[in-house]
Amino acid sequence: MKRNVGKIELDSIFMGAILDFEGLIIHSAEVTKFNTLSLIVEHPDLPLVSDGEALQTVWVAMKATYGDNGVITKLERYEPPKTTCPLEKDV
Repeated sequence: MKRNVGKIELDSIFMGAILDFEGLIIHSAEVTKFNTLSLIVEHPDLPLVSDGEALQTVWVAMKATYGDNGVITKLERYEPPKTTCPLEKDV
């Protein structure tokens, strides 16, 4: 039997843009038993955890803006909330 199957690779820049997490760092990914993609990522808008501490699941909520033709023209994340200040950089 033949199927239409392929391997899709998404880099952290693309995933950060899709999820509205600019600067996202992907640590690992897996498909769960519920056929969802589970990502372990690092970003300042996510909860602060200590090494060895259990990670909490973060559900991302997005607001979509549609054009006149029904196509999404903008996606914006509202959950988890965006940080109010930019990342601090070492000087």
